[in-house]
Amino acid sequence: MSERSLRALASGFLLDFGVSLSYAYLTLEIYGRYGTQAYFMSLSLTAIANLIATLTLSFSNDLFNYRRVFLTLFISLPSLLLSYFALLTSDLLLLSFIMGLIMGYEPLAVAQLAEEMGHGEASGVFYTISRFGITLGIFVGGFLFELFGIRRLLILSSLLILSSLPLIPSFPAPSSNKCTNNMKYGARELCFLISIIFLESMISTSYSLLEVKLYDLLNGSASLIGSLYSVSTLIDATLSPVLGKLVDEVGGFKSFTLAVLIQIAHLLSCTSFKDPILLGTLVIFPVTPLYFSARNKLAADLFGENSLSSLSLPASMSSLSDSLFYGILSISQMI
Repeated sequence: MSERSLRALASGFLLDFGVSLSYAYLTLEIYGRYGTQAYFMSLSLTAIANLIATLTLSFSNDLFNYRRVFLTLFISLPSLLLSYFALLTSDLLLLSFIMGLIMGYEPLAVAQLAEEMGHGEASGVFYTISRFGITLGIFVGGFLFELFGIRRLLILSSLLILSSLPLIPSFPAPSSNKCTNNMKYGARELCFLISIIFLESMISTSYSLLEVKLYDLLNGSASLIGSLYSVSTLIDATLSPVLGKLVDEVGGFKSFTLAVLIQIAHLLSCTSFKDPILLGTLVIFPVTPLYFSARNKLAADLFGENSLSSLSLPASMSSLSDSLFYGILSISQMI
């Protein structure tokens, strides 16, 4: 693996670690202060900001030629704003929006890894590193939140995010076949993008059902639930590169179809099962890494193997799906 790819992974790890250090506890703070409606609204605002960031980074690649200074500014400015508003404002919803602006780095990192390996494997490798960063951030952030409170924790997140900037590589300039203007949108491409919106909503629904059911069945035992999700993270991280290679061998369409069928079965199982052992099995089953790799592989097959937009478009649809899903839940709390 080249130095540039290693730098992309290292910077991605630090970004996920820095964001996860405080983001979950920011949403919990919003829930504690303002209730369920504000909680879902904060998740929706974060997804909208992530959508803006992903599209901006993707479709500006021809203008800026992946210049490192542009990527540095795009990450550093929201990070500095995070510290500024954490000190001066009590508007936690604004802070959740700013956090979302920092989360648009994923397609760039996967695109860099895909220069050396298949899109499925690249997605799997990045997913592994990302999950480790997120898990470590949530674990450490829980202790720091109790010690320092949300404002100081947000400032610490900002500093960690800024520390990732020296590691961000200079991405290769786009060639003619990477230009987004050459992309064609037929029925298959549009059906694929629209399907992501519904599939991502299924993932969010499955996660919410599992979380609530396990909380009730395990009598609110945070240690048991935390242990389950820790095991799930380790399994996902271990199997992601293997599943990514398998996706490259099978092909985008077949692997994506299989991932969709598994998602449907997973959602139906989450709805039907009431036994804690069966629900715990659903938590640790590696549904998401397979879907993530298959989604990116099919996008590359449809939109072009070397197109950054082939990775940014499904990521954008994912953010759009989350913003709609949580926005609807927020509005439903008013009725």
